[in-house]
Amino acid sequence: MNFIASTLGRFFPKHRTLAEWAKTYSLVVQAKPIQAKTKQNRASHIRRIVNRLGDRRIGSLRAHDFAAYINEIAAKQPHLARRTLIEARDMLREAVAYGWIDRDPTLGIKTPRVKVARGGCLRVHEQEAVFMRTQ
Repeated sequence: MNFIASTLGRFFPKHRTLAEWAKTYSLVVQAKPIQAKTKQNRASHIRRIVNRLGDRRIGSLRAHDFAAYINEIAAKQPHLARRTLIEARDMLREAVAYGWIDRDPTLGIKTPRVKVARGGCLRVHEQEAVFMRTQ
């Protein structure tokens, strides 16, 4: 981070980095009344976002930055991409609420489609067998 951004960041939160916001946001997540495993999972997604975009000023982040990142993940792991986008949205919604940014850049991003693998349906004779056993 350059000298001007670090100096302005002291007075204007939008000039701070996403990594700096993530530290504050992690404390917000830890204070929520959710299960420990959920907190651990969310911390993992926060780290993933910070590793990719953490050095950027939070006020300079655009929808394209997040969309490109989410699409890159979705190509290999669609469920992970979906969960990462959900976490990014919550993270930036809190940043708006805390006054770090004026608007959430993830609002225009479409959630990636996740194809659910289904095992198949019961055939008619299998349904009848189940029905007969329950009688």
